[in-house]
Amino acid sequence: MVGFGTNYPHCRYSQVFLDNRSAGAIAARELIGRGHRVIAFINHNPESEMFRSRGEGFREAMMQADLWRPELFISRKFATVAAPSPDPVPPLLDKTLERFLSYPERVTAVVVANDWGCVGLYRACIGRGIRIPQDLSILGFDNQISICASLHPPLSSIHNPLDEIGKMAAIELFSRIDAAKRELTLPISNRMLSGTLVERGSLCTLNLTADHHLIIKGETIL
Repeated sequence: MVGFGTNYPHCRYSQVFLDNRSAGAIAARELIGRGHRVIAFINHNPESEMFRSRGEGFREAMMQADLWRPELFISRKFATVAAPSPDPVPPLLDKTLERFLSYPERVTAVVVANDWGCVGLYRACIGRGIRIPQDLSILGFDNQISICASLHPPLSSIHNPLDEIGKMAAIELFSRIDAAKRELTLPISNRMLSGTLVERGSLCTLNLTADHHLIIKGETIL
């Protein structure tokens, strides 16, 4: 037996899984590398171990960069808009956006625990006239093409290497089958694969000028 996709620490068999903690750190570092310093994180489903791990990775990376602001780390269950059909609906993030806008420092980027949560943030931004990415950069996880490509501008997201995870799990399983035929015992192994950024139109790069004005794609913001 070989497990793949999600890490279950107490299972006594080999696993190949996505390193969600690393994915959260990658998201933070990508934004920091683009000049962002006041960055928020939204976890709209704290019950998800995957989302929690992404949040932990984000927090660790922000602390390492001395940019951690606990007030901008939002982790709670959000209400959703009532829908006439059983189709899922994105979380309501209007009040969360207002919280960011009222923060003493200007929040220039937000990381959301998955792409679907970003839909809720996009809707909140539209309601407040917030431009993406000129006013706010947004980054999600999972790289769900049906979501990322449908948003305007298209959403940047951390891609999960699911194909590679499946391939490595199959190779591990075949190795164990072969070892069993030869009456050999292989030790339990756990392999983690990190995600990669797929950049689209929801991110911008900030430059801090000598007089401490932020310039976003040629626009000066005090």
